Amino acid sequence: KMSLKKIKLLIIPVFLIILSFLVSAQAPERESLTGIFIFIIIVLIVFVLLLGVFWIWMLIDCIKRESDNKALWIIIIVLIGVLGAIIYYFVIKRPNATKHAKQSVKK
Repeated sequence: KMSLKKIKLLIIPVFLIILSFLVSAQAPERESLTGIFIFIIIVLIVFVLLLGVFWIWMLIDCIKRESDNKALWIIIIVLIGVLGAIIYYFVIKRPNATKHAKQSVKK
């Protein structure tokens, strides 16, 4: 089940992709490469913004979470950046979410 936030995050890139296709479709033949470059730039901007949102989300989660290694994880996420946030997600956040889901099913 997708939440409203996830749906909103998907609508923005789809809208930008459609918009870039419309811009490239209106360009003359000799300038068709310009539309492709605009499309690539828009996709890259959206991708970088989503990575930034993910990084901030993992940093906030790490700050709020009670843990013995809290300071270490904050340093890892800040210094390594998005890669540190991905590592944090798979090592700390995802296993805890799975553990909570299993406990709620047992109750």
